[in-house]
Amino acid sequence: MSFKLISDNYRQQNEILHQTTHYGVTAPRYARKIKAMARRLDAKNILDYGSGTRRHVEKMFWFKKVESYDPCVPDLSAAPRPADFLVCCDVLEHIEPDCLDDVLSHMESLAQRGVFLSISTRRANKNLPDGRNAHLIVEGADFWLPLLMAQWRLERFEAFSDEIVCEMRSLPKSQA
Repeated sequence: MSFKLISDNYRQQNEILHQTTHYGVTAPRYARKIKAMARRLDAKNILDYGSGTRRHVEKMFWFKKVESYDPCVPDLSAAPRPADFLVCCDVLEHIEPDCLDDVLSHMESLAQRGVFLSISTRRANKNLPDGRNAHLIVEGADFWLPLLMAQWRLERFEAFSDEIVCEMRSLPKSQA
């Protein structure tokens, strides 16, 4: 199956931003929750989807098989393999709106047991080189939850003033 995950222009914008600013700093804030969910899922392998260059999830799980994937980091842009547990922190708000359905379907096809998601619900402090705000989708839980629950079963949910966090289980493939 082919997914439209990112346009060439937007990939170039993000490659520049990845090289010139700090990206990938959210996962450490949720290390305890991410580790607890990995234990509940009995995850043998983990996919850090949209990892950025810092690869925090790899460092968190130095004792497990972790794959870092980021289409905007050339060394991490190869098609990822399915994993028991998919972690995606501070990524979905950066997705081009016309690619969002494909990105969510791609993630669902890769997450065999469950996903941990953190999604910012505010404008970013960074702009792309072309002047656009780095958060292309600035929406609250009422926007995100129906989209996410079409892909996964909600297990835990938290809403903060500027972010939501979802722990979700993969649906049996006959129900997805």
